Amino acid sequence: MLQHKSRIFGFVALLALAQSVEVSETHASGFLVYEVSAASVAKGSAVSAYPDEPSVVWYNPAGMSFMPGYRVQGGGIFATAANEFTPADGGPKVDAVGHLFFLPQIFGTFEIFDWFHAGIGVCTPWGLALEWPEDWEGREFSIKSGIETVVINPSLSFELWEDRLSIGGGFSVIRATVDLTNGLPAAIGGTVRIGGATWGYGGNAGILFRILPDTLHAAFAYRSRFTLSFEGKGDFTLESPELGQELYDQGGDAEITIPDILTLGFMYAPTGNLVLGFDVNYILWSVYDELKINFDSGVEEISERNWRNTAAFRLSADYALPVDGFKIRGGVVYDMNPSPKEYLAPDLPDANRLDFSIGGGYQYDWFRADLGYMLSWFLPTESTTGQEGPEGEYNSMAHLIGITVSFQFGTGGEEDPEPQPQLSSVAFLN
Repeated sequence: MLQHKSRIFGFVALLALAQSVEVSETHASGFLVYEVSAASVAKGSAVSAYPDEPSVVWYNPAGMSFMPGYRVQGGGIFATAANEFTPADGGPKVDAVGHLFFLPQIFGTFEIFDWFHAGIGVCTPWGLALEWPEDWEGREFSIKSGIETVVINPSLSFELWEDRLSIGGGFSVIRATVDLTNGLPAAIGGTVRIGGATWGYGGNAGILFRILPDTLHAAFAYRSRFTLSFEGKGDFTLESPELGQELYDQGGDAEITIPDILTLGFMYAPTGNLVLGFDVNYILWSVYDELKINFDSGVEEISERNWRNTAAFRLSADYALPVDGFKIRGGVVYDMNPSPKEYLAPDLPDANRLDFSIGGGYQYDWFRADLGYMLSWFLPTESTTGQEGPEGEYNSMAHLIGITVSFQFGTGGEEDPEPQPQLSSVAFLN
């Protein structure tokens, strides 16, 4: 009987591992940092119709068609979060352990012909962790969960109608590693640590229609679903050594589908020094209705998720100051929670989210530097059933600081297509 229970404990830990991979790997109100540059941090990533830097490879590869020359962009995002849990039974609040993360990115775009461009991006949009005290009441559901990823995204774009219409597409290779620690039941004591790695493959595509060039643009972008065929192994640390023969290390595997993301975006420049952006992301979270794990012992575990499709609404402003070369930016985001409160788990206490961002930049000739800050406020959310974690309320807040430098070469003196000279200080990489 004890051996059967010990296997179940290992299965639960592996299940939590797979949940950590799935939730952290996709764009919701959780730990995906959708912003991949300082400018996108400052504008809440409402940028799919506004190709002003090489990170367009990530957001909408069609925008490369209107970026002459050769451009390289590098930098990263510093991110930290504070998470708090208040038990439903009135017990003391629990604070998660704070961490600071650096998520590097590099992008490049290259003009091969006037009508044909190529680009590549290497970024780490998923790479955060959440850690709770080892003795907190939800330790059997999660003590520590972390994920590191690297995404390589080569892309191509084609101009179909001169200065008006372009299409683009790319291929993504994703490398993900996970490290998770859960507590064993109090009757046994100790922890189980899970580690593993996997590869994923997907694609993205986009279209950009410059209805009134440099004044009114419309865009559509698509990032495909992809599957992570994950393998993990659990290592047990026991408080009672005599249980060691019963609690043995055990592996498992699972296939997890990451949902499609569709984006509709608009850019409008009402004046020569102001650019406004609006994007809507729609995430097909309904593909995540259950999670099935197969174990080395032949046991199969199925967890019902019943997630719902969600949307994120993004608004941005980009304003050129009277001082030559300087600009300021701002953005607001509302991002919806896909997880029903009945299934809310402490490894990712997701919630509806409000983001407020601000930043600025400077450009001189071939050089540009940008800085962006975002405050992410997760609205209070409750876990109600105790199925995936203790019952109670979660409160979270995150801070992002992006720093990016960019370089442009090979334009031969050609100016980027902007409606008025003032916009040259708004968008160095247009």
